[in-house]
Amino acid sequence: MSGIEADPQVLHTIAAGLRGAGDDLDASAAPPPVPQAGEVSEFVSATLQMLCEGVGNVAASATGLGEAVAAGKTEYETRDYEEALNLKRAELNRGN
Repeated sequence: MSGIEADPQVLHTIAAGLRGAGDDLDASAAPPPVPQAGEVSEFVSATLQMLCEGVGNVAASATGLGEAVAAGKTEYETRDYEEALNLKRAELNRGN
């Protein structure tokens, strides 16, 4: 029987990378000052506002994914530990 095995350190690295990307993107999501583009200044400003909003959404998603991976890592480690204990108990009971 084969199982699924995850490396907690890899999960930690992935979670940290996603959180870091979210933080970096969030820092750059603030709209710049209104550009001096003549007649199209308002249009350019509105476009930049929409782009920054999109970046903010991606940042929130990356951070949320990082949190989900971290929670999954904790759950995996907890279940892995519990199953190891169950296996140890079963082996001890079989020996009696």
